[in-house]
Amino acid sequence: MPESKTIGNFDIFQEDKTGFRIKASFSGNDFKKEWSRCNYLSNYIAEYSAYNFDPGDKTENLISTVLNEMIERLSLLTQEDSPISVTLKESGDHIIIDVENMIYPDKFNMYERVIQKINTEEIGKLYLENITIDPVSEVNELEFGFVMLANDFKCRISSRIQDDGRTTTRIAIKNEEARV
Repeated sequence: MPESKTIGNFDIFQEDKTGFRIKASFSGNDFKKEWSRCNYLSNYIAEYSAYNFDPGDKTENLISTVLNEMIERLSLLTQEDSPISVTLKESGDHIIIDVENMIYPDKFNMYERVIQKINTEEIGKLYLENITIDPVSEVNELEFGFVMLANDFKCRISSRIQDDGRTTTRIAIKNEEARV
């Protein structure tokens, strides 16, 4: 297995072998050609998986929103003809969403800096900085998407980066955040 490094608390969530799990892979080009497919996929996975959680909660909307934001942001960084793999699973008291992709080499440092920043700086301050930036750049767009998830939905964001360039971006959401 290739060497890897992690940013954030990637490894603290142990896989729950008895919990719910869904995994799917898609062409990154597909999302770039038809942007609305990010939303279609997010809604489908959210609707399909929401029945695994307590009735009367907002899990479906939460999963759809978080997953859509992740797919939109990460598909822009995904190398041509490279797949994007999405896994949603339960892990104890968390919902875990992993998105694996191959990031363009010229966008890799930007991605790494953004994930590092989200894990080391105060999220409320980053959120305020991001909503007042003008003009918006590619870095700000990526950063704001992840900062919004951390601020508005209390998501924990981490990453595992393989030496071969494969990257897994992980979002962990406490189950209590998915309840009304």
